[in-house]
Amino acid sequence: MINYRNKNKFLHSYKQYLQLVNNKATFIDIARCIDPACVEQPWNRLKFIADEFGIPRVVQIWTKNPGDVLRRGQHLLNEFRKDGTIVICQLTVTGFGPEFEPRVPWPVDWQGIDMMIDFLGTPRALLWRYDPVIPGISDLGMFEYLVRNFAQRGITRAVYNRGEYGLELVRKRMGHLYHRIDFTLDKNILSHEIEQTGRDHGIEFLVLAEGEQLAKPLNVSSRGCWQYEWLVQASDSFPSRDFLPGVFRPGCICAPSFDIGHDGQYEHCHGCVYCFAV
Repeated sequence: MINYRNKNKFLHSYKQYLQLVNNKATFIDIARCIDPACVEQPWNRLKFIADEFGIPRVVQIWTKNPGDVLRRGQHLLNEFRKDGTIVICQLTVTGFGPEFEPRVPWPVDWQGIDMMIDFLGTPRALLWRYDPVIPGISDLGMFEYLVRNFAQRGITRAVYNRGEYGLELVRKRMGHLYHRIDFTLDKNILSHEIEQTGRDHGIEFLVLAEGEQLAKPLNVSSRGCWQYEWLVQASDSFPSRDFLPGVFRPGCICAPSFDIGHDGQYEHCHGCVYCFAV
């Protein structure tokens, strides 16, 4: 499951996390750096944590393929939920299609999304990520289609990421597609269009950690993915605000969590050409 060398390193990292959160948060991400729909490793690590330290208080799923996440991990998550674990999900859907996301379900897998909402028990426990926004490539017609469909399913909260495309790794992966990015477009105007379209359909869009860079006239008042306000809406049993003992990184209001994925697995994931993971 985890070899001896990796197990010691993993244990050390997790113990550091427990110290950071005073041994009470146990907020597990599965997983930011590798989609748990694609590999077994995050599920093995999740079980390992439960066996060594007890079940986590919260498990947050990060995925672009909810159907395969449930096929791999629903049984384990159900066992955790019997003992009180809260399960929430951040679901990334961009509508880019296989040209940019070769192994992401296409057309959009609404059936899998409905399965995830049913599993969570409420649409409030699912946060839609429109991530990344790529000027010149993100299509506002497709975006409005996604907004309408998520709104019909009861989704009221979403986040978007305006992206970072200066990395040499991203330029290499995108190849000729990189030249389709329109760097002349005003990101603030694009942000305004995204947020207004969301409001028109009853979905509140918050920008990710770069929110402090936005122009003040846009009146973007919040940033970050998993704010306390969303968490208490997602589950009536979510602990008090004291459960969130700080912020995860500068410019972000997210709670400290522990990612049980690891890097070096790009080839086993969705092959998204804009990805900066190794």
